[in-house]
Amino acid sequence: MAHRHEVTLQPSKLTLGPVGTRTGIAGLLVGVIALGAAALLGLKEGPARVHFFHSYLFAFSVFLVISFGSLAYVMIHYLARVGWSVSIRRLAEALSLNMFLLAILVLPLLAGMHDLFPRWFDEHSRHVDDALRDKSGYLNPTFFFIRLVAYFAIWGGLAAFFAGKSKQQDRTGDPKISTLMERVAMPGMWLFAFSLTGFAFDWIMSLNPYWFSTMFGVYIFAGCMLSMFATIVLLSLFLKSRGLIGDAINHEHYHDLGKWLFAFTFFWGYIAFGQYMLIWYANIPEETQFFVPRQFGVYASLSLLLLIVHLVIPFPGLISRHVKRRNGVIAFWAVWSLCACIFDLWWMIIPNEWINQIPAAVGHPTMPISDALPLLANSPTDMYNIGARHAEFIPVMNYPLQPMSLLVTALCLLGIGGLYLFSTMLALKGRSLVPLRDPRLPEALAFENM
Repeated sequence: MAHRHEVTLQPSKLTLGPVGTRTGIAGLLVGVIALGAAALLGLKEGPARVHFFHSYLFAFSVFLVISFGSLAYVMIHYLARVGWSVSIRRLAEALSLNMFLLAILVLPLLAGMHDLFPRWFDEHSRHVDDALRDKSGYLNPTFFFIRLVAYFAIWGGLAAFFAGKSKQQDRTGDPKISTLMERVAMPGMWLFAFSLTGFAFDWIMSLNPYWFSTMFGVYIFAGCMLSMFATIVLLSLFLKSRGLIGDAINHEHYHDLGKWLFAFTFFWGYIAFGQYMLIWYANIPEETQFFVPRQFGVYASLSLLLLIVHLVIPFPGLISRHVKRRNGVIAFWAVWSLCACIFDLWWMIIPNEWINQIPAAVGHPTMPISDALPLLANSPTDMYNIGARHAEFIPVMNYPLQPMSLLVTALCLLGIGGLYLFSTMLALKGRSLVPLRDPRLPEALAFENM
């Protein structure tokens, strides 16, 4: 890297002021109205209720992974003793503080545990199913809730510690605070890594309790980092459009943020391919049961579309240096990457509402999904076509794609997104948008790409 002329910061541009108040109130109103409408439309008996809780979990996961990535970013920042990103770090701290909002928003999911996890959450099913009985030491309601409390205690504790110490350094200017945070970041990353993997297993993988993948935690981590960098690009550009931050975040920083968007787009593709290739090559029913249902009917096209929008298009689109140095263009790719991450979570979560019904569709409700899949197809060797005698299952598959179902999903996403925006503005109020007394801030302000 090289260094250029020093940037002078204007204090009047480093506090949210009325912009934060207006934006936060708008987010709060939209969030409450959208979630209320989603509950009104979705909290009914039957498939609508099941779909509502899957949609809520999907929307909840979208914003949780952004906070995951933000918390990881803050800790990696201190572990690597990074200088260029100091002026960006305050935004990541604010996003990580949304863990406290998400700890509240997870509570409605507890009312839908039987709808989300119909197999392992039921005590009778765990006793009659050999596979679930073998996993019951981990997949049982008591231990599940204990882990959930532990996860949010870890995430909330780490987010509060780093954001609190950063704010304290703004007051005191003590460089020893940076040293303390560097020391805490190492064990913090270990705790974060295990808890992130645990969340991925508990809330996404166990929607189908028979499936497993040791790469799944890393797959989720790739999405966390990509969605976080995209969100920081968009949040910083929004603030700049309102006359805030000034030159504290400039083309040089967006250039590096664009590099990270490109890097994690490639990393996601690498992990996605590695997971798929190993499962395809081994061809073990317990593993292939994740991918095979997502290659039935219209879901086969959606699976292919996910690969295209998440990797094939953004990979060449983000290569150019010029793309990363133009605010409008980098904003476009940030929106694209964020939408790709949202689509990825939808693809992982929503189909489980009908995948869990496959055993009942073939007349064996307690049968593992991996055993029921060949019975749903024409033959064990024709796994990708649904037999004519199971044509009545097609409406069940297509239910999440019906207009009303898509509306409920969109309302959940909009509702939690509005509350998330309100919480983010609240976290940024009362503190400078840039950590003014961080000892590495001059390096960030003078940063220039090679």
